[in-house]
Amino acid sequence: MAPAYYYSLANLIGKLGMSRTVSRPTLLPSLEHLQVAITGSMGDEITLTPEGHISVPSHSPVWVIYNFIKENEQSAVDLQQKYRKNKLEAEQLMESVKEDYKLKSLGVDMSVSYDQVITCCKNLLVCNDSIRYMLEGVNLVIAPYFAIMSDGDMYIMWDWVNDL
Repeated sequence: MAPAYYYSLANLIGKLGMSRTVSRPTLLPSLEHLQVAITGSMGDEITLTPEGHISVPSHSPVWVIYNFIKENEQSAVDLQQKYRKNKLEAEQLMESVKEDYKLKSLGVDMSVSYDQVITCCKNLLVCNDSIRYMLEGVNLVIAPYFAIMSDGDMYIMWDWVNDL
């Protein structure tokens, strides 16, 4: 896996470097503020992730990469800033929930976004005391589903509604 990724990365960097110096040296501004991930899949298209990363298949023609980056550079920067802001807010809210509920731990399922964590934590912080008492000492995980695991961990949906 790693050798194939390294080959794909070296191949793409080589294409970009040659194109930049030989044909159009000023076509693309500095990329220092962008995060680019190289994918090896042949069917993928260049995409912009919710985190602001540009996902580039290694087989992409240089001119397609240049055009995509030029067209999406500001969006990528904006998404990166929003992601960092939401991450910080989610971490702060999680700490508040953990302390307020006296949880043993508070975790997040990998499929849950920071926006969803923020929503869930804000809902938890406005709950009544009976829910707080029931969750005291629990390992709680914010997830896209409800579950109680055999080890006692409790998973709650990020968009749960307090009906009590």
